[in-house]
Amino acid sequence: MALQWMILTYVVAAEAVIALLLTLPSPKAIKSTIVSFVSLILQPALFIVPFASFQLLGLLLLSLPF
Repeated sequence: MALQWMILTYVVAAEAVIALLLTLPSPKAIKSTIVSFVSLILQPALFIVPFASFQLLGLLLLSLPF
């Protein structure tokens, strides 16, 4: 379970860095290059959202008394 949380932490950190790069003032050519690179990476990585929701559901089920 710890490995799953490490992977999720790395993904969130990468998203934060990408968001920071896109919000900094820079030339349009650099921003368009970053956006195209990120879209190429995110297409095969669409499993992240279901993975994160599964992890949160697991936490919710662990916290509920049965």
